[in-house]
Amino acid sequence: MSGSAIMMGTAFLLPIAAAWLALERWWPGGPTQRSDRLLRLSLAGPFGAGLSSLFFFVWALAFDPSGRAMVIVETVVLFLAVIILFLMIFRNKTREVTACLPKSSSTAVSESLFPGRLINIVACAGIASLALVSFISRLLESPHGGWDAWAIWNLRARFLYRSGPFWTDSFSPELFWSSPDYPLGLPGFVASGWKFLGSETVLIPMLVAIVFFLAIGGLLFASLRCLTGQSAAVMGLIALTGTPLFIRHAAFQEADVPVAFFFLATTALMATYDNDTTRHRGWLVLAGIAVSLAAWTKNEGLLFLLALATARVTLRAFQKKWQQLGREGLNLLLGAAPTLAVLVTFKIRLAPPSGFFSQLSWDTVCEKLFDWSRYQETAPAFFKAMSTFGGSMGVLIIITLILVGFERSGFRQKRWLSGMIVLGLMLIGYFFIYIVTPERLSWHLATSLNRLLLQLWPMTVFLVYLNLREVGASKSRTG
Repeated sequence: MSGSAIMMGTAFLLPIAAAWLALERWWPGGPTQRSDRLLRLSLAGPFGAGLSSLFFFVWALAFDPSGRAMVIVETVVLFLAVIILFLMIFRNKTREVTACLPKSSSTAVSESLFPGRLINIVACAGIASLALVSFISRLLESPHGGWDAWAIWNLRARFLYRSGPFWTDSFSPELFWSSPDYPLGLPGFVASGWKFLGSETVLIPMLVAIVFFLAIGGLLFASLRCLTGQSAAVMGLIALTGTPLFIRHAAFQEADVPVAFFFLATTALMATYDNDTTRHRGWLVLAGIAVSLAAWTKNEGLLFLLALATARVTLRAFQKKWQQLGREGLNLLLGAAPTLAVLVTFKIRLAPPSGFFSQLSWDTVCEKLFDWSRYQETAPAFFKAMSTFGGSMGVLIIITLILVGFERSGFRQKRWLSGMIVLGLMLIGYFFIYIVTPERLSWHLATSLNRLLLQLWPMTVFLVYLNLREVGASKSRTG
């Protein structure tokens, strides 16, 4: 094996292995369920990428990022972490699984029926294979990614890799067209990979795209499999991977799919917490990590963080459970605090004012908010984009839901209500961003609306299928 291959493997496998072993060691639901293992593995890749990106930024801020010192230190730290975690897991006794279970024994019984299980496996394998082939072919056609990849994300990574002690020049306001205020979740991981390899190969951002593509499909399947059942997991995966826009933008190496992963991860982990009768704090800590990494990936992650906080406050206020709200907030903050501290440091010390907000004044915002013509242009664009987003998958989802049916009681449960409130608030936030945008409204809608909806699409699919009645289960369960 060549030295380049070894370093490339080290750049990717060490942080992912450390994240995976940490999840194995402290997983709130215990390590024994097969679907749990897929869930942990799906989280490990993006969590490891976020860990590596954060390490790169902190090192660059504290020391000179040029040279090989960063690579040596990160390798030693991660290697020691992997060894220690492995030994801890080896000595740790298997704990009883208390969460992440299908909602009733009838679901488990229906899944054991061989014909239905075989059909699900064949359907899942078929659609996953087709999606992977389509994704890889698009990735090979555009190895440098789409416009946003080479004009923003990979461009920033090249600045971080090439500039040495002058790496902060990449945040100059003169580069306003490249959005220098965007956080470094994606370009930081790409630059870290180039540092390990010692060359600026397109293979690194391509591999990053593969990691997030596989992880988001695995996460959607595993979370629905844990919380609802195998049929919902298969149908959800088909709906996601059958969406052409998802395949295309995943191959474009942009940050919209990575941030969509962290939106989905936060929603799924919060749903798992609400589904857990023991209310294990670990789910909240993991959700805090996920939502903070969303904010470290794109600015929209900050809006998502605010939407999540609003949703949880709203639900607990309605139930008048203030003490439980305090515990939830503290545990979410425990997971989110390290990444948010790095993000705040980046925003204060390096990031220039956002090109979006710097062009707005209170008078301008008020003028746009009361300009009815902007609503007349934005609302139809939203309606058209949302109604046609999934293409044929949207029709398939509707037919599936009609034929299979819902668990109606699920619509009153916090695990679904919380996610739907967050989704609604995100859509409202995106809508009013267009209302007050300083850019030409028609251009802004045409160039970004579909990508914003793509960020919410995986969590939308998750919420749609979360209350699906398991195929073969008694209809009495829907009462």
